[in-house]
Amino acid sequence: MAKVDSDFLFYLQDSVDYIAKYTFAIYIMMHWEDPYYLKTVQTLISWLDRKMDPIYARPEDTTGWDVDQLCTWLSMYSVDLTKQDIPSVYQEIYSAAMEQTRPDGTLKRRSPFKINPKPSAEQLAVRNIFLAARNCFKNQFRYKAITAPTTGYRSRGYWYNDSMGSGLFYYTYFMQQTLNIMFGPLIHDKYPFAGQQTPDWCSSCNKAEEWTYTPMAADDFIFCHHSVSLPTGTFSNSLTLKAAGDPDSPTPGDPEVLSVTIGIQAVNAEQEPTGPLATHTLAPIGPDWVSPAFDFQAGADTAGFQLSITCNNGDGDYLLYFRNAEQDNFAGEPQLHIHGADGDSFGWTVGSGDFAFKAFVSV
Repeated sequence: MAKVDSDFLFYLQDSVDYIAKYTFAIYIMMHWEDPYYLKTVQTLISWLDRKMDPIYARPEDTTGWDVDQLCTWLSMYSVDLTKQDIPSVYQEIYSAAMEQTRPDGTLKRRSPFKINPKPSAEQLAVRNIFLAARNCFKNQFRYKAITAPTTGYRSRGYWYNDSMGSGLFYYTYFMQQTLNIMFGPLIHDKYPFAGQQTPDWCSSCNKAEEWTYTPMAADDFIFCHHSVSLPTGTFSNSLTLKAAGDPDSPTPGDPEVLSVTIGIQAVNAEQEPTGPLATHTLAPIGPDWVSPAFDFQAGADTAGFQLSITCNNGDGDYLLYFRNAEQDNFAGEPQLHIHGADGDSFGWTVGSGDFAFKAFVSV
């Protein structure tokens, strides 16, 4: 940070006019005790025996000159030494490198101090591809279970598991795998990246989530917990699902027989209820898509809610399909977390057990 010494500049101006009128010798004799005397003499001498750019309002060549000649020239051409004029040819560079002078005379450099040219087309292309990869990562499901459909977003758990042995943090590993495809399939693909592609895991999937559900028992249920902060009050939520008999089972169930009860309840951070349980029974669920809606109460300290599905009746093995598993968000960007609950008779986890995630399928 630099500060312009305005007092010195005005003294320098007065000294030049004085020397032009009375000579440098008289100035030395009469002003050698002035505070700015030495700085003024050093400044004037520094302008001697040199060639200068005339755009700075200085003599082009002072070779062989003395201080009297210099001051006479400056006074004759009425050069204003109290202003630090920047030649117009340097205006753009100066404006980019320096801030405006503050009222107290302080002049501060802008940051960065090095002025770079505008990003090239190549730089912008690389930047846009990198941002696309970053946005793709933000769309990956935020739970630890392994979800890896052929087409569609995968889970963070999948990328963590897949990065094992690579020596890379799972985010770095994801970016490596994604950018290798986005820049093009060949190692030496260069701008304009004619071979760039979109990885399968960066495309949204309009298919349904398929879950297997067996056996049919009253104490088989799932809990889905959102880590969201809800204020006290009434909220609405919905779940879109569909049932079908499992074609791989020797005893596929009939959706017209299957009866389920869906419940939702607000909970605090310790999974303790903060509101009453709201339920909706589908008897039967039927073969078509259904979207039961819920109104539930959230009390003080609500940190999320739990969603349960309980089988009341069935005559075989079923497939349950869930669409739009990411529920509406009231605060932040929560993702659906599926996990077994305390007291679950078979203790299933995502990807294993009697109730397991299978794939994304067309329905």
